Amino acid sequence: MKKLLFVTVLLTIAMTANACSIRTPNVILIPEGYVGWVQIIYSQPDGERFEKRDGKNIIHISKDGICKASDSEPEYGTATDEYYYVDDNGNRKEIDMEELIHNHTIGEGSYHDNNSSKLYPIVEKFFVGTEEEAKKIPAPEYPGDLEPIN
Repeated sequence: MKKLLFVTVLLTIAMTANACSIRTPNVILIPEGYVGWVQIIYSQPDGERFEKRDGKNIIHISKDGICKASDSEPEYGTATDEYYYVDDNGNRKEIDMEELIHNHTIGEGSYHDNNSSKLYPIVEKFFVGTEEEAKKIPAPEYPGDLEPIN
């Protein structure tokens, strides 16, 4: 009986630890004054490799709200990300996540037909702006010009 209890406790701890995995936090740098949808597109051969600084991924968003990343996929797990507006001189102003970051999702595109199955890059997206602004600007469709990764 004690052995069964011990095994049950070990399994519970292992499952809890796995479900609560911790990932590297992101510092997302957004051009000053940008309002709209941001897309981080993974598995891009010409994409940026995220800089690591102080144990965090530094992600630069372009003026059109897109970041092409060479990483194959985002890290999954729990972390506290940071969002900043950045001016032309590199000065940062923290963005209040609760007020100005909305609808954060991670999705991938796949295409299946009778003859093949193609896997397309993962796209992470979120809205920068107020909730009212987010309601007025529809979420972007999955980018149709992406090449399959398989």
